[in-house]
Amino acid sequence: MKVTNNIKIEQVRDFFGEVFDNSIHKKRQYSLADAAFGRLNSDSLRIHQLGEGLAKAKGLVKKHATKKIDRLLSNDKLSIWDVALNWVPYVIGNRKQIQISIDWTSFAHDSQETICINLLTSHGRATPLLWKTVDKSQIKNNRGRFEDQLLSRLKETILDDVHVTVVAGIKNRELIKLYGKGWKIEPYFRDIKDQRFGFGLSSTHIFLAAKRDRLLLIVALAYTLLTLLGAAGKKVGFDRLLKVNTVKTRTHSLICQGMFYYDYLR
Repeated sequence: MKVTNNIKIEQVRDFFGEVFDNSIHKKRQYSLADAAFGRLNSDSLRIHQLGEGLAKAKGLVKKHATKKIDRLLSNDKLSIWDVALNWVPYVIGNRKQIQISIDWTSFAHDSQETICINLLTSHGRATPLLWKTVDKSQIKNNRGRFEDQLLSRLKETILDDVHVTVVAGIKNRELIKLYGKGWKIEPYFRDIKDQRFGFGLSSTHIFLAAKRDRLLLIVALAYTLLTLLGAAGKKVGFDRLLKVNTVKTRTHSLICQGMFYYDYLR
């Protein structure tokens, strides 16, 4: 594998500019890019490690980099509801028919649960579209209401000519048999929560639901960047260098490939 240069923060900022255009102030876009860049250059979503990754990559003082990321995560003006107006259309692209999965994942150590709507794809992982974290004390008898809120907001972000199929309750075997792809949100949860092979969200303590949602935005952006990098590597045949067998089918997910390529490039 021949390497000509590493990935720079300017490239990450350009990607964010493509996604958000002028809907988010440039300074906030840069802050999001810095936070995602910090995750790309660290092994955890703990704030101090994000700061350390950003500091190493940009030659900053760790204390200042960490405070910058913490201010972003604490900024109430950064609304996931508002970001969805640009993020969802970007992820859907020019598709006219989509399948989405809606499911909950638990963060028991912080007494929170997050409901996620993900786009089901052909590459083995479901791409995050919209999410909402709720304190467990608020969920009893309200789970359906939170799901309706999320689906209603999603509808507001999708063009009228896009046909949407909702795969709900993906543990239902008949639905899995019918739609085939519903299980792919579970590998996404594993990817973002697992400390050893993923983003390590399960080992990060966040006591405010809104703050977790902003961190999940950084996760979604970094996750998408790495998936795109994995797809680019596969397109030029780099995935063959990762295989230890002779099978012709893909043996590594695009996100795993992207993480490997990024570590190789940096």
